[in-house]
Order: sequence, then C-alpha cells, then structure tokens
Amino acid sequence: MVKNDYIYYVNKQLLILIKPKIIMKKTIGKFTINADGNSGLITVYKEGTMMKGVAVAPAQLEEKFKNMCDQVESHVNNSIKNKSK
Repeated sequence: MVKNDYIYYVNKQLLILIKPKIIMKKTIGKFTINADGNSGLITVYKEGTMMKGVAVAPAQLEEKFKNMCDQVESHVNNSIKNKSK
C-alpha cells in the first residue's frame, strides 16, 4: 500500500479518497464561529458557551460558514448601535 496525504492505493486501484479535515474559525467580538469539515457542523460560541449549532452538507460548508459569520457580525454591529443610543 502506498500512502499519500489524500489517497490510499491498494494494488494500483483506488480504494479510499480521504478529504483532509477542514476547520474554519472566526472571532467577531465575544463570538467565535467554528466549522468542522468532517462532521459538517457549524457552531457559534459566546464567551465559551455554545449559542447555536447547525449541521450542513460538506459541499455547502464554506458558503454556510460565511453566511453564519455575516449573521453574527450583523448581530454584533446592531448590538453596538443599540448600546450607543
């Protein structure tokens, strides 16, 4: 067996294609948004407490992660505007 970072071969036949784990993380204010490519889970934490978790299809992970970041950023900006009034 020849081992590669992405593919395992057995007798020159493709046996398994392994996609590396994709982890994305972004911090906005007190919130941290994480995305895990193996589980397809996007989580939002506020000061260490999970506020929201969403399971998505792996093919949509990056798009949904960006959408979640935009939603959290909008929430944080609105909170700041409301506090300044």
